[in-house]
Amino acid sequence: MNPHWESFLAKLNARLQGQQSSNELNSDLLGRTTISVVPNLSVLSVRGADAATFLQGQTTCNILALDCNSATFGAICNPKGRALTTFLLVKTDDSYLILLPNELLASIEKKLRLYILRSDVDLCDVSADYCLIGIANVPDSLVPNNTISLPNDKLGVSTHKNSTSIKVSENRWLIITNHENAIDIWNWFVQTQHFVEANPSLWDVHEILDGIPWLSIKTRELFVPQMFNLDVLGGISFDKGCYTGQEIIARTHYLGKQKRRMYLASIQTDKNPQPATPIYVFGNQQSIGQVVNAVCYYTDEIHALLVLQMEHANSEEIVLAEPTGIPVKILTLPYTFQSTQD
Repeated sequence: MNPHWESFLAKLNARLQGQQSSNELNSDLLGRTTISVVPNLSVLSVRGADAATFLQGQTTCNILALDCNSATFGAICNPKGRALTTFLLVKTDDSYLILLPNELLASIEKKLRLYILRSDVDLCDVSADYCLIGIANVPDSLVPNNTISLPNDKLGVSTHKNSTSIKVSENRWLIITNHENAIDIWNWFVQTQHFVEANPSLWDVHEILDGIPWLSIKTRELFVPQMFNLDVLGGISFDKGCYTGQEIIARTHYLGKQKRRMYLASIQTDKNPQPATPIYVFGNQQSIGQVVNAVCYYTDEIHALLVLQMEHANSEEIVLAEPTGIPVKILTLPYTFQSTQD
């Protein structure tokens, strides 16, 4: 990590620790204009003459339809159609940047290298070259800045002076920039535009409320991508042709065999459940789903994304971790999908 950025983050953490607890701040700051570091994602660069066709055969999204003005969610799957990772991908002038969970980077890079063979493709972990900054609830009165440009369309991309901005949801942008620009951009938002500095967990809360799933070591290979709503998020192409896992994913789609979906939930507890924690209907020994992501929302309240059997999603007796566990309340996602089995 760049020493200047590392020093800056140390001072930022000291400031944040001097504020209220993150459990309280997350709910209080949701509607505020905020800025936060996004430390949980790494950046994998894919470049070379064959980069596009290579990624087309390894990802669920349509790489060949992507240009430098738009980003896409997607997944990389095993041959059985189970997702190894979720990602956010953006195209630059000379490469594709794949943003994926830190803990999955090494295994995904190793897996992709197996398929390069004689292709003109270069994979490189460039996480140390970039800083990821998240901003939320940007006001219409934002003064233009000559370092960054914010796109207006969802999943739109704007690149300006070595900084790339992605509109990841209706009220949030993710900025990918170098160390030289990162501190200047941060200080401009905070000192000039009066953005509130927020704990990184606030960004995680936004991701969960927007229904954006991030897999982990514990959840990789558990789900077909439709189970965590990747089709609804635009991260699956059903007409682009063959890719690893495509047969199972397409069969699930065209034969109407969708039995699980991802739901937003609130859980009254002070302990953050780990990914893959089982979910039950009260008193039933058979699990009906698993936790995908969870984060503290407020004191003694967790917000989580859960993959559940659709037939049980309307039950008022869903519980966490064990058949007589903590009650789970299903909330409303910002997007819709077919609520019953085909």
